[in-house]
Amino acid sequence: MSSDLKARLRTAALLLLGGYILLGPAYQEWLGGSNKYIRKWSMFHSTKGICLVDYLLEDEHGERVEVDRFEVLETERSKQSPLFRISSRKEAISVGYRMCRKLDPKAALYLEARCGTRVGWRVVNEGLVDMCQQARDKRTGRRPPGVPAGVLDTLKKAAEGASP
Repeated sequence: MSSDLKARLRTAALLLLGGYILLGPAYQEWLGGSNKYIRKWSMFHSTKGICLVDYLLEDEHGERVEVDRFEVLETERSKQSPLFRISSRKEAISVGYRMCRKLDPKAALYLEARCGTRVGWRVVNEGLVDMCQQARDKRTGRRPPGVPAGVLDTLKKAAEGASP
């Protein structure tokens, strides 16, 4: 085989491979095609262990403004900070309660969070409840709105080991 023929075959093989890599996902995504030899394109294999978290303060006009958790908690923004990567709903709520302790006592803080799963993003908190009001209710033992009378007493007795 001549060197010219080898060069042409290598070029053809490279072009075919490049076309397969570049046009394969386009075939499925844009043309709606389906083929067992062309894998469906996805940017990430899994988003598990990552949460997108927004903390919102409500101002005196009822508008919600995003607040930086690093500034409120007076923490340096670095990858070593425990605030840098929030990986669960529980962790996001914990950080929110810590922020409530640092904010004005009458502040209204809302949490909007989505956490990644193997199949995509899942909303874990929609920002419907004022976290700081919840924290105040827990400290004072007041019944949160929407909880029937007697439920908190039953829960307290159960926690103390007494039967309701």
